[in-house]
Amino acid sequence: MRHTQAAGNCCDVGKKLLEESDGKPTYAKHDTKNRKTYLRDCCRFAAAYTRSELKALLKLRSQQGTSLSWSVVRLLMTVKNKEKRKKLQKRAAEENWSVIRTTMFIQAKINRKKRSEGRHPCSPPPDDVEELIQQIERFLGESKSRYALWIEDLKQKKNKPSVKRISQRLRTRILDVSLRLQTVTARSRELAKMLDSIAKDDSKASKEPSAPAAESGSRKK
Repeated sequence: MRHTQAAGNCCDVGKKLLEESDGKPTYAKHDTKNRKTYLRDCCRFAAAYTRSELKALLKLRSQQGTSLSWSVVRLLMTVKNKEKRKKLQKRAAEENWSVIRTTMFIQAKINRKKRSEGRHPCSPPPDDVEELIQQIERFLGESKSRYALWIEDLKQKKNKPSVKRISQRLRTRILDVSLRLQTVTARSRELAKMLDSIAKDDSKASKEPSAPAAESGSRKK
């Protein structure tokens, strides 16, 4: 019920914002970063679902009687094709999908083209550096859980007799995946260096006195 209310409230807020601002939401000066992110999500949600589609979404339940979590609904909004999204949300509800499972399915089955272009398909383009950092933090959390799961599975399977008799085709694929993982590691280091550089440059800028202040200090001497 809590997730259902959150989705319904978000849609109401989004539609009101879009109506009041002629399709382009505006924010109050006192709105925090988290508040702005929430309002953007509300507007995207309101634009993605009509009232009847929202009603159908809120009716979906798993076998245990639970509704879709708000985090999963946010991911479903990234699927632009309504027919695909309708089928996907039905399956996600029936099988009680987690955020990680929903993310992996959308990446693998729905957004292959976007993934090949380099953008995380479940993330809208960030408005600024802070929102970009939020996306990276979310992706790192998902990746950490995913890698831990894969490592555990591989530990259980690598000593089985069937693994020692793999085909040449599978061996080639394994080596290819290994190389791609190494490439990801290298790009991660590159991204980390860029982030370090931004943080250090900002730190230096905050310590340097402004021109008027510096001139004032020299005059006093």
